[in-house]
Amino acid sequence: MENRSSIYEQAGPKDRDFKSNITVEHHVNYFPSTTWPVFNSHFKSLVHLDPGPNDIKFILDQEPYSSPSTFSTR
Repeated sequence: MENRSSIYEQAGPKDRDFKSNITVEHHVNYFPSTTWPVFNSHFKSLVHLDPGPNDIKFILDQEPYSSPSTFSTR
């Protein structure tokens, strides 16, 4: 059974207008990577989830803020 979760988060600097894109990658290869816009340091995304643990990676497209962060569900 496939589930989806809506994510609303901040990315990039919080003290100025910031526009970029963020890519969401899932540890399971049959879920495609998706890219979402970041506007004023905020983004919304729809993330596919499997039952059990999920390792989700959020990758911001702009330097120096492009270090991937990982989100896990249990």
